[in-house]
Parts: sequence; C-alpha cells; structure tokens
Amino acid sequence: MPNVPNVITKLLIGVAIAVGAGVVGSAAAGADPGAFSTLSCSCQQAAPAGSPARKEAIARGIRQGMSDWPAVAG
Repeated sequence: MPNVPNVITKLLIGVAIAVGAGVVGSAAAGADPGAFSTLSCSCQQAAPAGSPARKEAIARGIRQGMSDWPAVAG
C-alpha cells in the first residue's frame, strides 16, 4: 500500500500544476478584452428606407461590386 503522505503530496503537486496552467492559459486568453472596441464609423447619416437616394446608393454599390469581379476565363 502506498504511503498516504506521499499520495497527498503528489496530489497537491498535481493540483498546483493544473491550477498554475489554468491561470497562465486564462491570462493569455483574456489579454485583449475588446478587440473591436475601437472600431467606429465616420459615415454620413443614411437616407431613410425606401427613399430614392437609398435605392440609388444600393444600386451604385451593386454596380461597383459587379464591375470589380475578376473576369471568368472560359
């Protein structure tokens, strides 16, 4: 039968290693709490939904997106 004080010592060392690894891991994961907290928008106020200006802006964006696609080799 193993010596009880040795088992307790090994158990405490194992727990200390596990807790230490957990603390180190959580510190690394929590190093940057707000990765996107500095993002902001300097856009102008959007046109109301359904307005001609909004529809034109959407159409312009679609046209620009379609014109930027690479040509399909065929």
